[in-house]
Amino acid sequence: MSRARAVFVPSLYLEPFGGVHVEAMLCGTPVITTDWGAFSETVQQGVTGFRCRSLRQFCDAADAVDELDYQAIRDYAVGRFSTDVVAAQYEDYFRRLETLWGEGFYAL
Repeated sequence: MSRARAVFVPSLYLEPFGGVHVEAMLCGTPVITTDWGAFSETVQQGVTGFRCRSLRQFCDAADAVDELDYQAIRDYAVGRFSTDVVAAQYEDYFRRLETLWGEGFYAL
């Protein structure tokens, strides 16, 4: 993926996350996606790729990907989706789950 000009990830499905586009961004590759589901929260329009709603927008995005900064795309993805970042988020989540038992919310 790291040598691709871009990765198309169009979906009619309301993607809850969609790992393919994140894998592409971790390689520094721009993504061209539909504009709903998780893509609206994970793809920075015109920065890490393009979110599209029509065939014309998909074609324009394909023409524009060379203007994007591939290193900036990778840096964004590593800072948001790398194993180190996500592992810390899971650790925090599991620690919060521990408070559900015992005194839970009411513990000092």
